Amino acid sequence: MTTTDINQQIQAFNKDVAGWGKRVRNQTIFNARKLKNPAARPRSKVKTMRSNDEEVLSQSIGEKTYKSDGEIDCIGFSFARHGVFWQKGVGRGYVMQNGIVTRGQKKRIGINKHDKRTTFIATAGPIRRKPVDWFNGLISREVETLADIVAEHYADRVINATRMTIR
Repeated sequence: MTTTDINQQIQAFNKDVAGWGKRVRNQTIFNARKLKNPAARPRSKVKTMRSNDEEVLSQSIGEKTYKSDGEIDCIGFSFARHGVFWQKGVGRGYVMQNGIVTRGQKKRIGINKHDKRTTFIATAGPIRRKPVDWFNGLISREVETLADIVAEHYADRVINATRMTIR
């Protein structure tokens, strides 16, 4: 096996993984845009967020690959911070305790005015927020496809690297 064969295999692997990342990014953008549906919103009837938050979230979604020795070894996704709040259904008086969204109140537990430590204490009130699975579910489903891509390329490389012939 020559160096050009190995480089071609690395380029094919990088192309497949980058393609997977772009496809997942596009699906994530689609999911973020679906949040405009009022039935899917994790907020109460009272308008508490800017009207264009869904667009800001969908425009902020990015995908980046990292290479080591010319080969992609890590892929990451980034998005606006409020996307985490939508995923968990928390924020503005709602907190997650033991995996359940509850109404909460921030309480300062610091011993002096410079100690900024706080904790959340559950308070009574109706729960109007629900987590919206716009990111984690998609990643969980699509990681199997990525695993298949990696297995396909590495299996070929292992076979090609260990194949010895007597000439």
